Amino acid sequence: MTTAAPARPRWLEWMPVVSGIAIVCGALLTGGGLVNQVQDTATSVAKLEALVDRRDEQLRAIDLRLARIEVKLEMMIPVHKEPRP
Repeated sequence: MTTAAPARPRWLEWMPVVSGIAIVCGALLTGGGLVNQVQDTATSVAKLEALVDRRDEQLRAIDLRLARIEVKLEMMIPVHKEPRP
């Protein structure tokens, strides 16, 4: 009286394949999320660089205007030289 070993379920034979597919899908989703995050960061950096460039232009314009005002003020105020002994 020997009893036969119970047969393995057939779905267990596919577990390595299903696990492999799940790992690949997870890696692709994670990679896609990272790529999206990098693109968002690059867009933010580009916007910040454009803002800095605009501010630099504004500061240059202010410096130029201030220099012109200083020249006008220097021309308006007479320079008094003290007599030398």
